[in-house]
Amino acid sequence: MTVVELQANVFKAMAHKARVKILVLLRDEKQCVCDIARMINEPQPLVSRSLNALKQAGLVEAKKSGTKACYRLKSYEVVKLLDAATNIIKKQNEDMIEILQQKNKGEKNG
Repeated sequence: MTVVELQANVFKAMAHKARVKILVLLRDEKQCVCDIARMINEPQPLVSRSLNALKQAGLVEAKKSGTKACYRLKSYEVVKLLDAATNIIKKQNEDMIEILQQKNKGEKNG
C-alpha cells in the first residue's frame, strides 16, 4: 500500500460520528466497551463495530481486563488529528463570521 492509501484508511475509519465520539472519549483515558456505549449513547453492537474499524486503522488498541475489553488511543497523534479538525472548523466559522459582518456593513452603508 502507498502512504496515500494508508492515510485514506485512517480518514475512512474516522468517517462516522460514533467513531469520532469514541476517539474524543478515549483522548483522556481508557474505557471498556459497555462504558463507551453508555457514555456516547450508542448501541453496544455499533460501538463494537466502530472500535474494530478504529483498531484496524491503528487508531486504538484493546487490552483485556478480566472479561471486558478496554480500549485506549494507540498514539497521541490521534489527539493532534482531532485538534487539527477542530481548528479547521474554528477557522471556517471565523471566516464565515467575517464574511457576514462585511455583508452587514455593506447593507447598512448601502
